[in-house]
Amino acid sequence: MSVFIKHVSILAALQEIYCNSKIQKIIYNEKYIEYALIQSHLDAGIPDLLVHADLWSSNIIFVADNNGNPTDEISAILDWQIVHEGNMLLDFVRLMLNSLDGDTRREAELYIFDFYIDELNKYLATVGKKVPYSVEQVKKAYEYLFLAHFSHTLMMPGAIMVSKILEIGEEKAHEARIDKCALRALHVLEDALTLLETGKFNEWLE
Repeated sequence: MSVFIKHVSILAALQEIYCNSKIQKIIYNEKYIEYALIQSHLDAGIPDLLVHADLWSSNIIFVADNNGNPTDEISAILDWQIVHEGNMLLDFVRLMLNSLDGDTRREAELYIFDFYIDELNKYLATVGKKVPYSVEQVKKAYEYLFLAHFSHTLMMPGAIMVSKILEIGEEKAHEARIDKCALRALHVLEDALTLLETGKFNEWLE
């Protein structure tokens, strides 16, 4: 009974925010989504760069330590079928929204952009160059693409429900996975609404 109540509580909160008028206007705004994917980074001062376009945890293989536990060293990145030059913030957003729980993503958003610029500057310094855009520009482009991509995270709980054939005894683990994905989606929706309420995207809500 407690599991059922937990599902209902999370799903009810998801439905309430999903039905918000601002969320509805942005999630179905094809012109906005096209702008965010193709033009927003250019307007923010970030050039077209190499984009994997399907970068998230399921397409990353990590090196294991001697005990078989994953480390933070990457062994391979898979699925390069749609690699192209374009908005590199797509890789940022897809990785953050689809691979991280809300608490981890929100914490990472406090430092990840500074870390990215610092590390890229270190690399470019070896060839006498410097990153031609700032942390603020990256954050701006990230926010635009966040609002264009957050709906994908909402589909994950349903995908898990219908895609996995359960073995006997896996029911509890399956319920926990659904809860985890639903809560992740709820946090993404909350943050999408927070962005929309800043007023920075009002031109797309008319």
